[in-house]
Amino acid sequence: MSLTNPTYDNLAQTAHALAGYAVVLTASQFGTKPLIVVASLFVVYAAIKEFWFDIHYEKPEVSGGWSGGVKDFAFYMVGLIAGLIVIWLQ
Repeated sequence: MSLTNPTYDNLAQTAHALAGYAVVLTASQFGTKPLIVVASLFVVYAAIKEFWFDIHYEKPEVSGGWSGGVKDFAFYMVGLIAGLIVIWLQ
């Protein structure tokens, strides 16, 4: 990956990871129980979005089909887990 010329896929996966990270860090401001609820709901949201919505409503070359959904979901989870690690280390 070139930092001066990123691909669309690099940008998309960075956005997925940052979304997961931002959701966790925002929810953490309201305490542990809301964080657990929001993180759980985010996992459900990401699964529905990637494995149902995108496959039905995006063109295959955009969504990437099942393999694209797995990749996008994985990067959502990378951001979510990174956020949880940052919170845990504080």
